[in-house]
Amino acid sequence: MKTRLLGLIVMLMALLPVSTGVADGSVEETLQFARKLERDRDYYRAITEYKRAIFITQKKDPENHRVAHLGVARCYHAGKKWAASEAAAATALKLTGWSQRDRQELTVARALALWNLGRVSEAKEMLESVGTDLKKAEKLLQAWITFAAGDLEQSRQLFVTSEYAPAVAALKSWPPEKLSPTTAGVLSAVVPGAGQLYAGKPKAAAE
Repeated sequence: MKTRLLGLIVMLMALLPVSTGVADGSVEETLQFARKLERDRDYYRAITEYKRAIFITQKKDPENHRVAHLGVARCYHAGKKWAASEAAAATALKLTGWSQRDRQELTVARALALWNLGRVSEAKEMLESVGTDLKKAEKLLQAWITFAAGDLEQSRQLFVTSEYAPAVAALKSWPPEKLSPTTAGVLSAVVPGAGQLYAGKPKAAAE
């Protein structure tokens, strides 16, 4: 009796459809859910879903694999987890097949993370690798990072290119004939160490 029952179970199991591991549409659904969480600013749950998509798509779906990596980097960036943001962007940039715009977005995000980690020279080099094809806001970021790195002449030119009038006015003559505490305070509020650079104290700015 038991043998017949066992045989029946085996036969029924053989008739069941064979699972291929990932149900159709599950990658798209995972990414869609991750994007919704990201829009809702639930970044850490979004990261979990993006990482799930990375695992599912590895070596199988290069396009969605890149999309998921970009999502992870974007969410860490939005959550201001700079070390994780830099690492995620660096990992993503090792992948091939990026569009020029997506690669640029990752590069700028990595540069901003490096800057916030205090690795200003690396951030400056990272943005320089992009070339001149930057959006206005990205050019402004490059100008601030270049200024924080102590390259004052280049930063002046970049501020002019980015059309950021307050900085252009503040840096019109260098060094200033008369220091403005207000200008120094504004610069320090925007870029750590920028006020010290303005005051002609690069060593203090680097600390």
